[in-house]
Amino acid sequence: MPRVKRKKPASSNAKMPRGFYLKKGTWYKRIFKPDPETGIWKLRAESTSCKEHERQQAIDYIARREEELDKSKRLRITSDPGRITMNELFDDLLAAVPHEPTRKNYEGVLKTHLRPFFGKRLAADITVDDCREFRSQRRVLGIKDTTINRDLSKVSKAFKIAIQRGKIHAMPPGGCDFHKRPETENTRRVRLPDRYYAFFRDQLHPALRCPYILGYNIGRRLREILRLQWDRVDFEEHCIYFEATKFGAGKAPLMGEMEAALREQKALRDADYPDCPYVCFWFDYRFDKNGQQILRFDAFWRQAVKALGKKMKEEGLEPIELHFHDLRRSAHYQMRKAGVDSQTRRDIMGHESTSMDDRYTMIDDEALDDARRKMEAFQKERGLLQENPATRLATLREEITLLEKLLNKNGGS
Repeated sequence: MPRVKRKKPASSNAKMPRGFYLKKGTWYKRIFKPDPETGIWKLRAESTSCKEHERQQAIDYIARREEELDKSKRLRITSDPGRITMNELFDDLLAAVPHEPTRKNYEGVLKTHLRPFFGKRLAADITVDDCREFRSQRRVLGIKDTTINRDLSKVSKAFKIAIQRGKIHAMPPGGCDFHKRPETENTRRVRLPDRYYAFFRDQLHPALRCPYILGYNIGRRLREILRLQWDRVDFEEHCIYFEATKFGAGKAPLMGEMEAALREQKALRDADYPDCPYVCFWFDYRFDKNGQQILRFDAFWRQAVKALGKKMKEEGLEPIELHFHDLRRSAHYQMRKAGVDSQTRRDIMGHESTSMDDRYTMIDDEALDDARRKMEAFQKERGLLQENPATRLATLREEITLLEKLLNKNGGS
């Protein structure tokens, strides 16, 4: 009986490209990569983590690894991009943040949320699915998408810095799962209507009126206003120089009531508390607080908000829960109405990008009423707006009545 030639088993490596070999059922190949201890480039074994039947996956894996390693070699990088952990990327992110308060904020977020989830993972293995898993876990804790977006933005920044330094060569496949729609939906849409500016100012404690006026006119953050010192106020140049933030140094002109309020504040400081370097300080409050920097004023603010709500309700309007940060929207609205261009608005308010400027652009009822009045005036001037017949008839009747009175008067004389 003739011998039947047996076919080679499916697990054979006959069809694999040259250099691949099996070791304990896993595909390996020797490729050029840097030694983790010396950084010297040489041929070293690379596990694909792919089993015998996963041939194409093993081929694709080695192709990707050789491509990224080739980029590192051309850049003369002595670290293996496929072995960089997220913790290393996060360390580089912190080192790249020059602004100390911002760096401390980053450290807290990284330590509490990002390092426990991403830290020990290889940067090359991170995908959009990992970011989505992170989002799901945070949502379970009741965290809003806006906050999660800020967390994931730090992951994205860490990747971008690593790419600039040549440590890795690509962002996570699929991105970092940013949700733009929830960001818009969760944005507060509150600002102080123009008509209540003076009323709210007068409801505040006298020591809080100066920071309120600054916030309403230039829209700077509360922390920046409360930290402002007199050596940053230039009455000759009519401007305020703000300390450098994560967005750079800032300069804002004295607008509206700002100069009058600041001069009155300085005269009070010079007379009663000459050793206080801060623009915003307590007075007419408590003997142990007077002359000290204002740090918190929650109770006084709530009282003014309550009075504002009562007045709005009496006038048939829906009360608003005004926060100090809402004054940024008020300032933005005032400058936009006054014709201040977007770049200047961003510089005055300390915004980083055009997206923040767009975010603070509010179209509310007051803005719509203003638009309606402008359009009516424009259309009347062009003869495009037809007058209501009933209104026109009433006007004619008034004119006829007036003429009759004049005729009777003249006839009687």
